[in-house]
Amino acid sequence: MGFLKNYLEAKKQYKLHQNDEYMHLIESTQQCIQEYESFFKNKNIYIDPNNISVWEKKWFYVLQNNDNKKLKKTRFYDALSNNLRTLSIIDHNKQSACDSWNLAYVNAKIPVAHSLICPTEGRNLDYQQLSCIVKDAANCLVVAGAGTGKTTTIIGKIKYLLKTNTCNPQDIGSLVYKLIGK
Repeated sequence: MGFLKNYLEAKKQYKLHQNDEYMHLIESTQQCIQEYESFFKNKNIYIDPNNISVWEKKWFYVLQNNDNKKLKKTRFYDALSNNLRTLSIIDHNKQSACDSWNLAYVNAKIPVAHSLICPTEGRNLDYQQLSCIVKDAANCLVVAGAGTGKTTTIIGKIKYLLKTNTCNPQDIGSLVYKLIGK
């Protein structure tokens, strides 16, 4: 009789532990979805792609947890499978959603930037230069050939930061170098 009682108690404890795991997974998926949606709350904010990468790394275990076979037998199936389906859609579309959000942000900011900083060094900046200037990303790589306006873009960015009061002059450091052939 003691064996059966111990077996039933162990089975009950196992089910309780599984239920706790499923509840934790449901809560984690909900937090993951809410954190992702928070990127898209304010239309005046550029979504730095590095933030999406950090989000992916933070929630990797949730994004990869798609094993629903064990869940079908539990009362948690509907809630968790809905969350996992939503996360699967988010994971599949996150890059294009971020890109289109940022494109709309850049297109809204360019006219303002143009009126604030053009002309820069006696030149009107083109769309690519202005889009580089208005992005609020931590890093912005500018790759272009000689004489295309990379230095002018950097000067435009500094001018934009100062005119929009984004930072103080003493907070800006810039290094420009040239290799002059003999």
